[in-house]
Parts: sequence; structure tokens; C-alpha cells
Amino acid sequence: CTGGYGSNQALMQKWNPLGLKTNVYTDSQRDDGSGIVAALKVGAAKDEEPASIVFNRGAVPVGTNAEDFYEVDLTPPDDPGYLWLGSYPMLKVNLNGERFFNESAPYQFQITAASKQPGYLSAMIWTEETMSDESLKQYHTLGCSRLGFPGIFTGEEARKEVNDRLNEGLVQKADTIEELAEKLGLPKENLQKTVDRYNEMVSKGQDSDFGKESYRLEPVNKAPYYGAIVGGRLLATLDGLRVNTKMQVINKQDKVIEGLYAAGNCSGGFFWGIYPDHVPGLTASHALTFGRLAGKYAAE
Repeated sequence: CTGGYGSNQALMQKWNPLGLKTNVYTDSQRDDGSGIVAALKVGAAKDEEPASIVFNRGAVPVGTNAEDFYEVDLTPPDDPGYLWLGSYPMLKVNLNGERFFNESAPYQFQITAASKQPGYLSAMIWTEETMSDESLKQYHTLGCSRLGFPGIFTGEEARKEVNDRLNEGLVQKADTIEELAEKLGLPKENLQKTVDRYNEMVSKGQDSDFGKESYRLEPVNKAPYYGAIVGGRLLATLDGLRVNTKMQVINKQDKVIEGLYAAGNCSGGFFWGIYPDHVPGLTASHALTFGRLAGKYAAE
């Protein structure tokens, strides 16, 4: 039960190289992969495809090169670059100032979509009015981005966090879209064209470009305007050691390695590719259930 390998950049490069480009922070600072590596040395099999759980909440300085930016030391309360609003389905564009996906998709879909865009990053655009409790509530997000979710965030805390990021230079504020584009390093004409097109669809109540729900369409037409460059925050890697139904670690011939059990993110075979955010809390229930089973069978 030693977790994944998200804080080990060498293992990330070996097993999940795209994750190094799409994630700008890792919140799994204790996950050094040591348990997985130890098991591999005694013949264990490991998932060959990387899998991970990622939040779209990592604000970075304008001009950041995502390929060279991977912050590991995120011990609270420092937690640099955290932008909770990043998980809200507001207007998001690529580094060319163009909209490229349905913002209403689960968290990690944004990061996957951005991996096919220039620089692996996105820019998020919103307004002062967007941050009112009424507006935030209308988005009706679920899981840990839900407004007022116990132990997570309230609208007041969200606005304070935006102000903190503003003071740090990780959020930009402007009186015009053109000025905001300049501050974010985006092509001015492209961003203005994108915003105009978005507002046109909002007024019609239909996202005919990407199909975002009408209740999640909110105009970007009133100053002041806010923006941030956002990348992924790796919560955990999920590709791990192959196990059988008794949580016993197996080798490449599907044979049990006696006395060796694995559970949680150290174990594999449960997730593939990206975490299904449609089911909030699945990694927690996976760890609890499989951890209990591993202990039960080991005790027997």
C-alpha cells in the first residue's frame, strides 16, 4: 500500500512521459514508486499502460513551458498554483486563443484534450459576475468541485483564492478582452473572435460548436475580465502491480508471488488511462475495499 509514483520524475519519464507534459504540479508528493519498484525486482508484473487521476486546477505563470515545469514539493499549506475554479466549465481556450473542447466534460478530459493542443496548456476566461454564489451554483458541479461541498470550498473561499492567485501573478485581470489576451500571451484577434462567438451562442442558449449544456453557458461580456493559464494537477498514478482477486501480486506468467499483496494505487488492473470523474470517490473506495481484502487474505 505504498501508493503510485507521481513524485518520482524518473519513473514518470519511464512509465508516463505524457503525464510530465500535461501535469504542471503533482499532489502525490509521497508517491515515489518505491513499493512498485521493489515488487518488480522480485518478478512482479505491472500495468503497461499509464493511468492517472488529474485535476484541471494547476495555474502557472504566463509563458510557462509545460514540458519543463513539474512541481513536486506541494506540502500544505503552501500548495502553489491551486485554482479551484479551474474545474468549473467556464470558457477555456488553447494557447492560440481558440476554443477546442466541451468545458463541461470531467476534469481530466480537459487535460487530455489539451495534450493535443499547442503547449499542453489551456487558458480559462471568466468575469467578476461569474464568481457570485448564484452563478457558481448554476453550474451544478459534482464531487470535490461542488460549491459548498463539506470540507472543500464555498464561493467566498473561491473568490479569496482567485485574489491570492491574482496577487501572485497566476491570475490576470483586465478591463477588455484585448488587454486580457495581452496579459495572458494569447493572440488578441483570436481571443476576441472566440469570445464574440461564445457570447453569440450564449445569447441563443445553444452551444452549437461543442454541445455544452445551456445552463452552463454564461456570457463573457462584462468587465472586469479574469484569465489564467491552467495545466493538470496529478493527484495520483493508478497503473500499478498486477494482482489477482485475493490481492496477491502476480508475475508475467500469472503466477502468484507468495507472501506479496498490493492494494490502493500501488496495485493495478483496475483503472485504465484516465480516472472516471463521473464516479467521484472511486479511488478512495477502491483503496478501502482492496486494502481490506488484502489484509483479510494475508491474515488467512
